Amino acid sequence: MPLVAIAGGTSKGLGRSLTTAIIAAYPSGKWKPIVLSRTSKLPKWLSLLPPSSYELRIVDYASPASLDAALQDIHTILSVIHDEGGQTSNQILLLNSAIRVGTIKRFVPSEWSVGPVGSNQVTLFRLSKPLVWEACEKSGIEWSRFNVGVFMNYLGIGSSKDTEREEEATAGVDRSGDIGNGSILLDISSGKAEIPLTEDGRVPRVMLTEMNNIGEFVAAALDLEKWERDMNIVGSIIRLDELVRIAEEVRGKKFEVVKLEKKGLVEEHAALGEEQFVKQLWVEYKLLLTADKVGESFLDPVVNELCPGVKAVDVESYLKKYWGKSTE
Repeated sequence: MPLVAIAGGTSKGLGRSLTTAIIAAYPSGKWKPIVLSRTSKLPKWLSLLPPSSYELRIVDYASPASLDAALQDIHTILSVIHDEGGQTSNQILLLNSAIRVGTIKRFVPSEWSVGPVGSNQVTLFRLSKPLVWEACEKSGIEWSRFNVGVFMNYLGIGSSKDTEREEEATAGVDRSGDIGNGSILLDISSGKAEIPLTEDGRVPRVMLTEMNNIGEFVAAALDLEKWERDMNIVGSIIRLDELVRIAEEVRGKKFEVVKLEKKGLVEEHAALGEEQFVKQLWVEYKLLLTADKVGESFLDPVVNELCPGVKAVDVESYLKKYWGKSTE
């Protein structure tokens, strides 16, 4: 059976999504997830899985010998590592090991975001991601970026007083958003929303993809003979005012909506200090939305078309599931 290594696979977000989706998609073990971890201490979600359904391999990214040993017999590497980039980033160390081992067929760098054009407009991404792409290109290994827009699960923040229910809705998002509770664009619990406008005053579209659904699409893509360079996964592409309308309908109340002009966002961005990198990230994302262009704020659905057997989770269904009256 081919083995797929998930670097950062113990994370409760994408690590969990990818690992559990691969196990569910291939119950016979055709593809087996190999979870790469810096520690042998298992997160709760992983400890609850059948031990035979995955394998845990401990890695020290600073040790070439440790990495080389962990990558033996691996077919595909999926990275969900978050680091600062540069030539000593863990992703590049991982890629260098894949080159030395010589048997790795596919490498997926840690993208899971807005795509290459959009990433180059976000400082946090621009300083790290292109270096990894360049290293991938030179490696000689087939590689692809999985681009997903923004995690739909930010809309689940505050959806339930039941901890397990909200953990299911949020799927491990980091709650680093700049609206109430760490949300972005919409804080559904308090009924507040922000809508960045295009330069000519139009309401732009946003691309949202549910995290567990991402795992399902990636699991299905493992069986494809050929991957595209950009493997875009799309849940919903929706105008922000339409998103607010659906949220209002589901919640049964009007939202307080603030419209953000591009000029104001530019001025806000210019006033931020270098240490305010999280705030900078979200202001730059809102500026990205103001372009309202395919390839920037939203993407073509590549994996959706290559894997038609997987149904995309649309944002209306998601909101009704986690915010509908029947869930209160």
